[in-house]
Amino acid sequence: MKNLLFIFSLTFFVLYSCSSEDENNSQTEENSLLLRKWYLVSIRPPGPTIQHTPCINGNRFYIEFSEPNIYERYYYDRNNNCEYFLVQSGTWLRDGDIITIDYDLTFDNDDDDDDDVFNIVVLNTTELTFLNDVGIFTYSSTE
Repeated sequence: MKNLLFIFSLTFFVLYSCSSEDENNSQTEENSLLLRKWYLVSIRPPGPTIQHTPCINGNRFYIEFSEPNIYERYYYDRNNNCEYFLVQSGTWLRDGDIITIDYDLTFDNDDDDDDDVFNIVVLNTTELTFLNDVGIFTYSSTE
């Protein structure tokens, strides 16, 4: 009986260990598609689509997801030679098709954190499209 209990316990442990490893590998693979710079293509709020126009030097608004769960959003300043400036900085967490971003705005003086929740619609090596309460955002991984 002790041998049977030992074999059952060992089998359960091996299966549980493999399951956790598979989940971690799957999440790592999903996140690897997200980890890069994403250049804004368009925003579809309620109403007509707004196409993003690059600055005269080619700079485009972009967001970047990097490890360990770092999120940054950059805009350019048309009045300052289209130089980039950091607008948001924070962390991100992904749960399936939901990304929660916890960030601080770099240009406000309050200490409050802001959160955004996005639902991924498309994510592949060249396109990231997600929606939130503002609209549908489409990004490209190529400049």
